[in-house]
Amino acid sequence: MDSCLPQPPLAAWHDSCGIWPSVTIGKSKLVIGLMTAATIVASPPLRQLASKPSAIAATVSEDRLDEIMLMPAADNWSPSTFLDLRYPWPDEYVEEHRQPFEPWTFAKNAAAIVHFVKARGLTATIDRQIKYLAFTAGLYTRSEGGCTYVTNEFEYQQMWSMFASGFKGAFMNAVTAYGYIYLFQASGDRSYLEKARVLLASAAECESDTVKLHSVDGQGQFWLNEYVFRVPSQDEGLFQAMGFEQNADGAFRSRIYNGHIHALLAYIKYGKVAGVDDFDEVIAKSIETVRYYLPSQLYNDRYFSYQVEFPLYPDYGQARAVSLAEGLCEITGYDDLCRTARAMRKFYDERIRRSESAVYEAGYRATRDWVDRWRAEHQQPHRLRASRRGRAKARRG
Repeated sequence: MDSCLPQPPLAAWHDSCGIWPSVTIGKSKLVIGLMTAATIVASPPLRQLASKPSAIAATVSEDRLDEIMLMPAADNWSPSTFLDLRYPWPDEYVEEHRQPFEPWTFAKNAAAIVHFVKARGLTATIDRQIKYLAFTAGLYTRSEGGCTYVTNEFEYQQMWSMFASGFKGAFMNAVTAYGYIYLFQASGDRSYLEKARVLLASAAECESDTVKLHSVDGQGQFWLNEYVFRVPSQDEGLFQAMGFEQNADGAFRSRIYNGHIHALLAYIKYGKVAGVDDFDEVIAKSIETVRYYLPSQLYNDRYFSYQVEFPLYPDYGQARAVSLAEGLCEITGYDDLCRTARAMRKFYDERIRRSESAVYEAGYRATRDWVDRWRAEHQQPHRLRASRRGRAKARRG
């Protein structure tokens, strides 16, 4: 196995390989790369939030927050029946997985409804569509051990393995909550706002023997884990080699940059709409995690990684990675986040923008080849695709 490919602990791997990229801004240099263990120990603690997160978020309008979240803007959509969704359920979910529900599409449709109601009022058709969307989301929401979560009831090809049916995560809870907030805004029905609160609380605070959608990692940072999943037993060694943390119950959890940030934005949205500070602690901890890790998202001076684990794997949304960083700079005003966002923008504009597809493909192939070598060395020649979408961009990119 190549010593400069992922082998836990990841900090030691990067330290031994000497791959600490940087971006120069004027006369100053911002180091962007996974920190070594020595760096982590020596670094001073991050300063506390200057003011309450709810006060910070108040400086950004809801419309701007939705733009940062990548929710669609208004258009001239006019449904003829309540089944005439502005954004149909993805074909992959309906045709391959037999699941006519997907959280991101749910939230986008709820956003379209809000825009419609603002322009033309709450019609009977829109009222029925609100109830239809809420009913459908409820079919894929489970309560277990006092925790409520959104589930995907199918096996899913991801990271060249297979997630077992029933995988879940904070991202799915948070994005569904974002959609419920929209349904409340469109209808005035506070039960939707309560559904959003329950999903958000469960993602960030609830823990049971079988459900935990957040974590505090080995560096003491709080994560809203996009995926909490199980893989076939023969692949557990692969995911351990990639650096994934594993629960006592055998489930793995992923620390995905965009998933954590999108989930964080849902908590900010809830606070703004509900007018409460219930999740200020969650927001504060989540922002601190981004401040700590975001300078590490640039991998080896090549592209932005998808996740903390296995940083060789590129983010399929390179431009999105930059826009999310810029959005958090705008929301918080923190100098360190803004410096990182400017460095990411500079790197993207100078090194990625004109050849984003080629940059991503090269990273994808490098990741695939690493997995192939690992399987060959461990007598596991069979390889699945990275996901059913293969190398296609995902819906929220």
